[in-house]
Amino acid sequence: MKEFVFHGIIQQDEDSYNAVCLELDVNAEGDSPEEARKNLKDAVEVYIGSIQHDIKCEQLTSNSMPEESTDIYFKNLKKLLHSKFYGFREIVYV
Repeated sequence: MKEFVFHGIIQQDEDSYNAVCLELDVNAEGDSPEEARKNLKDAVEVYIGSIQHDIKCEQLTSNSMPEESTDIYFKNLKKLLHSKFYGFREIVYV
């Protein structure tokens, strides 16, 4: 089994929280930031499971963003977004 490290952003909407994975085109929502994060992790695991037969695990794990890049991305994003959001790092196993 290999680790796939992904980075996400959670942004508050009016009555829910939206989470998006930066490396994959996957998103989820929840009633709290914690629930949105958990739902995104689950969605990423399902997505990876559905595409594993099409790609090699090495290709997927090589898509992880370097930590320096995500730090810069989050700093710049804070300047652009005027609503509450936070970034996070999560690990799934493929």
